[in-house]
Amino acid sequence: MAPADGSGSKIGGSSGSRISRETAAAKGKLHEGRTPPESDAGDGVAAMMGRLKLTSKEAKTLVMDDMDAADGRPEWAIMGKVLAPNPLSIDTIRAVLRPAWGNPKGMMVRSMGPNLFLAELESETDRDRIMKGGPWMVGKNAILMKEFDPSIDPDDVVFDSLLVWARIHKLPYSLMNTERGTAVASMLGRVESLDVDELGRAWGRYLRARVHVEIAEPLMRCVAVGSSVSKTTVYYEVKYEKLPMYCFSCERAALIEPGLKIWAGV
Repeated sequence: MAPADGSGSKIGGSSGSRISRETAAAKGKLHEGRTPPESDAGDGVAAMMGRLKLTSKEAKTLVMDDMDAADGRPEWAIMGKVLAPNPLSIDTIRAVLRPAWGNPKGMMVRSMGPNLFLAELESETDRDRIMKGGPWMVGKNAILMKEFDPSIDPDDVVFDSLLVWARIHKLPYSLMNTERGTAVASMLGRVESLDVDELGRAWGRYLRARVHVEIAEPLMRCVAVGSSVSKTTVYYEVKYEKLPMYCFSCERAALIEPGLKIWAGV
């Protein structure tokens, strides 16, 4: 992965490869631009209940059986969050998602909070296709997604990873297969899939892997693979496809300041 101004060091191919001090000092994290202040209310209603002495009427519990999909809840739905520095209208989000997702039949997009939305779909096929696609963006702001779980409060959904395509360059062909390639790619994050042929082999200048990268961690610029026989370690360069705005100087994805280096992927 190369920075926008073309700087950076050469990685991969020999045990003597090193990352320049300037590049190694740079760190990057995806985030939402602003962190809201913590509430003094603790865990909200649960914390309040722990401090109160309940009346006999308040202490009564309504016991209900688990509901099934027939209760009207969306069966094939996606919870999404746009990593933008300012609140976006649901109309703006909806207008971007419809064409980007191929105008799925019957899709409905509803607001669930600031930059938080629920996309209801008519088929499992559409939902899975969208979940495995992307990375999706509104402008240059990343969209993080989770399969909808009706038993969880939307505010409690944890959006902690972004699904991206990564390219690991100059791997020997002995590592360009499903088994060993998955092991190498897993150093970047949880592996969703590899771009391999019907025999589980990859060909070309790089291994292409679909991985979930943690947004709280800096993107990895290389992976180190060691040999137990030769006792050597080789560093292989990693590049990413279609990343959102990603600043390694200010550690921000949404608030990009003039004059700072931006990583735009390949």
